[in-house]
Amino acid sequence: DIVIAAPIDKVWDVVSVPGWWINAGEAIDLTSVQWTGEATAIVHDPTHGDFDLEGFDVDAPRSVSFRWLVSGADVERSRVTTDDQFLHTLVTFTLTEDDGCTRVAVVESGFATAMMDEAARHRAYNGNVEGWAIELALVKQYVEAR
Repeated sequence: DIVIAAPIDKVWDVVSVPGWWINAGEAIDLTSVQWTGEATAIVHDPTHGDFDLEGFDVDAPRSVSFRWLVSGADVERSRVTTDDQFLHTLVTFTLTEDDGCTRVAVVESGFATAMMDEAARHRAYNGNVEGWAIELALVKQYVEAR
C-alpha cells in the first residue's frame, strides 16, 4: 500500500480506470484504455501488447476489483506462443481516507491456483510483486502532480 497526499475522490478517478497500472514503469497513460462495455476494457500498451480487463465489485470511491490476464513467460507477452503461460488474476484496490490523504492498498490473487507451469507461475508472481511497488509509486506521483 501507499499513502497519497490527495483526497479520496481524486485518487479514485485514477485507480478506478481499468489497467491504469499497465505501462513501461515510467508514466501512467489513461488514454491507452479502450472501453468495450460498461465494465470491460482493453488497454493498448506499445511495449507489452493488448490486455483485456473486466471490472468487478465497484464500491465507489472505496474499492474496485479487476480481472486481467498475466503472463508468466520469459518473453514479452505479445511473443508468447502457448496459452498455458497465462493466468487470470483478480486485482483489488482499496482506498481509505487517512488524515487528509488517501491510502491505496492493492491485493492480487489467483497465482496459487493457476493451472500453469510452476516456474511460470513464480515468474508471474515475482514480477507482479515488483511491479506493484513501481506502479504504486507512479500513481502517487501522478495524482499528487495534478
